[in-house]
Amino acid sequence: MQTNKLLISVGVMLTLWCAQSLSAEGSKYALRERCQSGQQWQVQMQTRVEVEAKPAGTKMLVSAQHRFWEHVLAVADAANPQNVAVGVRPGLPVRIARYYEEADWQRQPLQPVQVSSLAAATEKRHLREDRKFLVAWRWRDDTLVFSPNGPLSREELDLTQGHLDVLMVPNLLPDGLVAVDETWTVPIPIAQALCGLDGVTEARVQARLASVQNDQAVIVIEGKVEGITDGCETVNTVQGTLHYDLTFERWTQLRWRQTQQRQAGPINPALQLVAEVQVSRVFAGRSAQLSPAVLQNVPAEPTAAYLLLSYRAPRGECEFYYDRGWHRVAQEERFVVFRLLDRGELVAQMNVTFWPKAKPGEHLSPEQIREFADKAPSFQPEKVIESGEIKTPDGRWIYRHTVQGKSEELPIVLTWYVVADSQGHQVVFVFTTEPALADKLGGRDLAIVQSVSFPQP
Repeated sequence: MQTNKLLISVGVMLTLWCAQSLSAEGSKYALRERCQSGQQWQVQMQTRVEVEAKPAGTKMLVSAQHRFWEHVLAVADAANPQNVAVGVRPGLPVRIARYYEEADWQRQPLQPVQVSSLAAATEKRHLREDRKFLVAWRWRDDTLVFSPNGPLSREELDLTQGHLDVLMVPNLLPDGLVAVDETWTVPIPIAQALCGLDGVTEARVQARLASVQNDQAVIVIEGKVEGITDGCETVNTVQGTLHYDLTFERWTQLRWRQTQQRQAGPINPALQLVAEVQVSRVFAGRSAQLSPAVLQNVPAEPTAAYLLLSYRAPRGECEFYYDRGWHRVAQEERFVVFRLLDRGELVAQMNVTFWPKAKPGEHLSPEQIREFADKAPSFQPEKVIESGEIKTPDGRWIYRHTVQGKSEELPIVLTWYVVADSQGHQVVFVFTTEPALADKLGGRDLAIVQSVSFPQP
């Protein structure tokens, strides 16, 4: 009898041990983020990027510090298939309000460079005080950032939309239950967003639940992404570690490392970069800058006006607005050059010259403008398409002169605009495009010219 009791006891213990072992080996976890409108948290981010431009070998270091509050304005609706198409799972944020308490960016050379080089000096960027309140909105295959208070500058856009896309981080989590060491494929829209690409040609990124301990899960992300950014082909290798809190059902930290080989493109040279980003979220308190009174006037969707960018001349000669397809490629004290990209294709170039101020009531004449066209270097004019004044409601003088011709046997269209006011301020725009691309340029040139403003007396 005693022997039977002992055998039964040992059998029970073995059964329990086997059950526990099977449970440990077979445990699966639901790694889902729970979000709702009105929820807030604070994001802290440190970024370090080493850039080497080819073939010159110029090396630069870019570093940035961000600290901002996020307020969930809307989450993805399971009934809307568009959310899945843009990479946002049901119940996760698609629109977020942000207030940046800190947004500091610095670029500096890592080696001696020529003093005349545009990249020689250390450059710093900050947000203007009235541009610290922003909205991030997932639209199509991009996360758009805009200010309800007015257009951002290109530098401010790069500072806020150019950092790691934290709106998309929770979409790294798996759809279903996963066990330790189980892997899943990161969808292309999420890989594209986190790599900061305009498009993806191939992506092979895997996530794996590496460990679970004390209700803290660690997820490892690794893979390779080939795609396009700013019209350049890129190859990206990524490594990441994501920390997830099983108790509160949310991600808390992310370490992201990305190595990119980028070919030369229409606005950038070939380069290699290594980016390292550390992100953490703090769930305590709320921001007074994201109160209901502030948020009640946030637009549900941004109009075209919200997505414009502003440019101010170095010495304050003028200011104008332009759409986000234009990228600045060169700047000196008296002129600036932009290029227009449309889905990675170079469409046009815009040269802006801040012309010397004339006497009040005077400006460049139509005869001088036509002479500019006749004597343009490396350009053989063939026919004048249009030439004349453009009426304005505010008294500014705008003259347009468009000529078709050839440059080194390539058919091109050049359009000169001169904008002047009654005080003698004046600025000259020259737009260059090919006849076949004129429709893509459309009215973008005139929209820029008509937005020009000059200093008020």
